[in-house]
Amino acid sequence: MTEFSHYQEVTLIEQPEISLGVIWQKFYMQLHLALADYRTRNGICSIGVSFPEYQSERFPLGTKLRIFGTSKEALEEFNLMGWISQLGDYVHITKFPREIPWKGVTSYAIFSRKEVKTNPDRLARRRIKRNPSIPFEEALYHAQKIVKKCHLPYVNMRSLTSKRDFKLFIEKNEVEKLDVQLDFSSYGLSKGSAVPIF
Repeated sequence: MTEFSHYQEVTLIEQPEISLGVIWQKFYMQLHLALADYRTRNGICSIGVSFPEYQSERFPLGTKLRIFGTSKEALEEFNLMGWISQLGDYVHITKFPREIPWKGVTSYAIFSRKEVKTNPDRLARRRIKRNPSIPFEEALYHAQKIVKKCHLPYVNMRSLTSKRDFKLFIEKNEVEKLDVQLDFSSYGLSKGSAVPIF
C-alpha cells in the first residue's frame, strides 16, 4: 500500500486590496496547473490536498491548505513553490516538506469535487442542442426545476478548454483510514483516497 509520509502547508495571506476569495482563485488555478503537469509526467497523481480550516466561520475554506506526498522527494519534484512564485505577496508555503506528525492525526477525510447543476441558462442551451425543436422558454422552465442550490465551500475557477467560469465545490467526508491506491485529480481531490487530518 502506498501511504503519505510528508506534507507542505500553504497559508493564504489576506490583503486589504484583494479578497481572500480572489487569492484562493489565483492560487488554486496555479495548483491545478502544477497537479496536471505532475500527473502528465507520472501517469498518476499521488499528491492530495486537505483544508485544515474547512467550514471556517471567517471564510468557508479557511486560509490554509496542506499538500501531501508519498515522500519528501515526491513533494520536491512536484515543486509547487515554483508554480506559485508570482503569488509571493499573497501565499506562503513551507519551504521544505515536513514529516506528517502521525501522533497528532485526529482522523482521515476524503476531499472530493461535488458537481452541482447551478446554471439554468446553460442547462437550457444543452437541452435545445439535444432537441432543437424545443423553444428556449420551455427549456429554461425545465432547467430551473433541475438547478440546485449548494452550500459547500468552493473556489471560483476558469476552464482552460471552454474558457468558462465555474465553481469548484469541495465536499469533505470523514472516514476510517482507507487501504486504497492513492489517486487524486488535477485538483488534488479524490473520490476514494483519504488524507490525514491534524
